Amino acid sequence: MLQLCVRSLTTAAIGILLLALREQAMPFIVMCLGVLFMLPGVFTLALFLIPKLRRNNGTGSSAVIVPIMAIGSMLLGLWMFINPAFFVTIIMWVLGAVMVIMGGTQLVSLLMAKRRVKVSLFLFILPLLILLTGAIVLFNPFEAASVPFMILGVGAIVTALSDMINTLFLKFTSRNDRVEVVSEKIEIVDED
Repeated sequence: MLQLCVRSLTTAAIGILLLALREQAMPFIVMCLGVLFMLPGVFTLALFLIPKLRRNNGTGSSAVIVPIMAIGSMLLGLWMFINPAFFVTIIMWVLGAVMVIMGGTQLVSLLMAKRRVKVSLFLFILPLLILLTGAIVLFNPFEAASVPFMILGVGAIVTALSDMINTLFLKFTSRNDRVEVVSEKIEIVDED
C-alpha cells in the first residue's frame, strides 16, 4: 500500500512539474543527461590512458573496447547537450508509450478485479483516458512540445489519482469480502 502511494505521489509530482515547466524543463533535462553521459566517458578515458602513457605502453588489442565505449559515451553526451530537441522528441515517444502501457495495465487490473467483485463502470473511464492520452502523444506530429507535455502532465496527474482510487477501492472491497468469510465461519461454529 505504501509503495502504491509513493508511486502515485511521484507520478503526480512529475505531472505537476510537466505542467508548470513544460517548455523549459525538457531541453534542460536532456542537456543534464548529456553531461551525465559525458562525465563518465571522460573519467573512464582518463583512467584508461594515464597509466598507459606513464608506462609508454601501447594499448593492447583486448583493451581497445574501453576507450571506444568511453568516446562513444562522450559523443552521445555531447550530442544530447548540443541538440536536445532531437532527444526531447524521443523522450516524448517513450513517455507516450509509458502512458499507453499504464492505462492498459490499469484496465487489465480492473477487468481482473471485476471477476471477483462488482466494479463500477466509472472506474474504467480514467484508465481509458490515460490510454487515449498516451496514444495522442504517440501519434501527435510534435510541432509544439508544450502541448504534448501538457497532455502528459494532465495524464500523469490523472494516472496518480486513478491509481489511488483503484488501490483504495480494491483494498476496501477486499476487507469487506474477508469480513463476510469470517462471519460465515463464526455462524457455522455457532450452529454446531
